[in-house]
Amino acid sequence: MSDASPTSSEAEYVLRAMHGVATANGRRVALPIERELLLLVQRTLLRTSLDVDDLAPVSPRELRSRMPGPDLRVWLVRCAVVVPYVSLEVEPAKVAAADALAMQLAIAPELLRELHAYRMRLAQRVAHDQARRGARLLLTVHSSSAARGLAATLRAHQGDPVLAARHRTLASLPPGSLGRALYEFHRAHGLPLPGEPGALDESLVGRDLLRLLGGFAFDDAGEAELIGFVAGLERLPMGRRLVLEALAEICTAAHLSGALACGNSPRLDLATLGAAYDRGVAASADLAHAWPWWSVLGEDVAALRLRYGLRVARRTRRVAGERRAKASRAA
Repeated sequence: MSDASPTSSEAEYVLRAMHGVATANGRRVALPIERELLLLVQRTLLRTSLDVDDLAPVSPRELRSRMPGPDLRVWLVRCAVVVPYVSLEVEPAKVAAADALAMQLAIAPELLRELHAYRMRLAQRVAHDQARRGARLLLTVHSSSAARGLAATLRAHQGDPVLAARHRTLASLPPGSLGRALYEFHRAHGLPLPGEPGALDESLVGRDLLRLLGGFAFDDAGEAELIGFVAGLERLPMGRRLVLEALAEICTAAHLSGALACGNSPRLDLATLGAAYDRGVAASADLAHAWPWWSVLGEDVAALRLRYGLRVARRTRRVAGERRAKASRAA
């Protein structure tokens, strides 16, 4: 990572602040997914061995004295704001606890609003993605109105026949074309096409196409690679902020998919994330913003990779090679 890590003392206060948000409003313990987030942040970013189940409360006075630098204070608040959103409950009491921390540390209100808006956009995208995979968004009495509105939208959506019909035409495109690959990707994984019930709109299509062009698998490891790749395309700095975003996203996905309930804790390989990020930086930035992907769906995937400077992920090439070898042996 390109930015300096906090000292062991500073790391302790980051974890204590996050734990304080997770246990706001009289909660005695953090939610399981919040605990997983704390463990991942500790293991991946902070490199401490504290017992996250036995973190003492921290007062604003302690934070102000122990986190004197503005950069460290912003970093602590970034970590704290992640907590209310990781379960998608977005409990108001936890949002208020994170806001109180920000106020005590003199964080600019504009930055705080930006952090909350970004977290909600990310939560909506992850929820939409997991919903089309069959996950259900479960709410509690503590859930915010924003989370309830998102769940209601997902439940009420009946589809868009015109949009769905347009995407079904991709099946007639030549084999090897990007549009045909997109259609086959949805059908192979049992995903509804945009416009079909279960898929709200085309908001996930650009990301699916980047997955196909980059050769990222449709699994947890592939998702982590895609996060790094997109960050590289957008020329975001490769540092602890990006790693925090990746941790938050994989935790939320694990929570919604039921992986956590099955005993599968989320994991993040920093080397893999960094390699995917480098591939994104090396690729054309044209893919990052307002990419007119409908105009290239009829073109060959291999030709598009050359145009955009994309290298296929090694893991995908290895899996493809193993499949070819098995097919050859079977023949």
